[in-house]
Amino acid sequence: MWRNRRKLLENIKIEKIWFGGVWIVKMEDGKTLLISGGVLPGMIVDVRILKNKKDYIAWQVYAVKNFDLNVKDNKKLCKHNFIFGTDYLKDKVDLPQTEIGCGWCKWQVLPYDEQIKLKEQVVKDSFFKTWFFDEVYTWIVPSKKVFNYRNKMEFSFWRYISKKTHENGQVEYDHLSDWSLGFHKQWQFSKIIDIDDCLIAWDKINKIFKYLKLIFQKSWLPVYDQMRHTWFFRHFVVREGSNTGQFLVNLNVATKHFENNKKDLEIWNNLQKQLKEDNFLKENITSFMITENNGLADVVNGQDIKTYDLWWDGSIFEKLIIDDVETTFKVSAFSFFQTNTHQAQMLFKTAKDMLPKIKWNILDLYCGAGTIGITLLKQWIWEKLLWVEIVPDAVEDAKQNAKLNWIAQESKFIADKAENINFEAENIGLVVIDPPRSWLHKNVVNFLINLKTKYKFPLLYISCNPVTMARDLKMLEEWWWNIQNLKAVDMFPHTHHIEMVWLLK
Repeated sequence: MWRNRRKLLENIKIEKIWFGGVWIVKMEDGKTLLISGGVLPGMIVDVRILKNKKDYIAWQVYAVKNFDLNVKDNKKLCKHNFIFGTDYLKDKVDLPQTEIGCGWCKWQVLPYDEQIKLKEQVVKDSFFKTWFFDEVYTWIVPSKKVFNYRNKMEFSFWRYISKKTHENGQVEYDHLSDWSLGFHKQWQFSKIIDIDDCLIAWDKINKIFKYLKLIFQKSWLPVYDQMRHTWFFRHFVVREGSNTGQFLVNLNVATKHFENNKKDLEIWNNLQKQLKEDNFLKENITSFMITENNGLADVVNGQDIKTYDLWWDGSIFEKLIIDDVETTFKVSAFSFFQTNTHQAQMLFKTAKDMLPKIKWNILDLYCGAGTIGITLLKQWIWEKLLWVEIVPDAVEDAKQNAKLNWIAQESKFIADKAENINFEAENIGLVVIDPPRSWLHKNVVNFLINLKTKYKFPLLYISCNPVTMARDLKMLEEWWWNIQNLKAVDMFPHTHHIEMVWLLK
């Protein structure tokens, strides 16, 4: 019945959503329908088959026909949004229409207070089988900034290539037609929607983006073709230290293009000289780096990259300020740092306020660049901080951040996967886990259970996935931990994402 991938279901009403912006419905034959694509309750949509599996069928929103959401402030709606290409909104929103637009902020048509209520319901639904939930859950901490909150933006280059076939059969490509720099179109990964302004990026990131975009266009250098793996411009990343005012730019290019094109190499050398001498860029950008990316994968960071700096060293500094206590972090081009600085401060303060005074050592099983451990260290003093992280760049960042905050002597680094952990941890007073979106590995759970038999430590669990978190916590609760507190922090307005913080004792 559902074998045709072009099969459409029309006029489906979304009654409720699950985590990830997915609507779930059971069919009479026992199969589950999963409908993704940023749906919201009340929407009327057409959907098409994405995957047909044994136990479920994944559908994707093909068109939004109608919805009963209250669009309040038209001036604050992004003209690039996917939903604004629908016929339903043509007479209701005074914005240019796009056939298929950017898929980032799918919830922006919903007033922010309604977004919070919806996220709260998603959290409750994720934990509905756990008897303790209603007793410990309090509320979602909303974001103080609803727009212009992201401190990192990654843009991609793209163009539509027109071709002309001559009488002699020779094909000529025009690689500069329909030149774009922006975000991937909804469900069309090979195409990029040209962005003028992003409402969730910090204002100055947009200013730098527009200034450099014009320079890149005027250079006449070709945009990389992901299908043929030829030509030059690939990605463009801007990072901001929201509390320091520092900016990092990373331009991602394919230098293999110059092997057969010496003329463009001369243009590129002149462009780099222009960038170095530009007064606006020197005044506003702290660090400007170039990433030579000749790999096949459409990613900014990969195995085949080389980097060099136009100026500074490919990093910036950022601060987190919690209860007037500052922690300083060095943020490099490829290191992880929370993309909403102000809400990261709220997230870590929420975690800190849950905790009792710490004795002995703290074990951070997924330390990343060390932001959580260092932030907590600045609030109390303990004997030692044990860090576990598998990503080499993140380990180096964590070591540097430990030095920046004068805790290198109190830190021990273990470069390995958390599930491979086999060292003898001593005098553990707190364990912090902020795992990947997939749930905890069984080896990590067994390690924690064995460690719990020796030390009666609390467990601080931070997660961006309430579904897998609920599964892990129910399992951990069965092994002598009692749930003490739960809060949710909204890090990303206009999206389905929500950050969770649990304390288990």
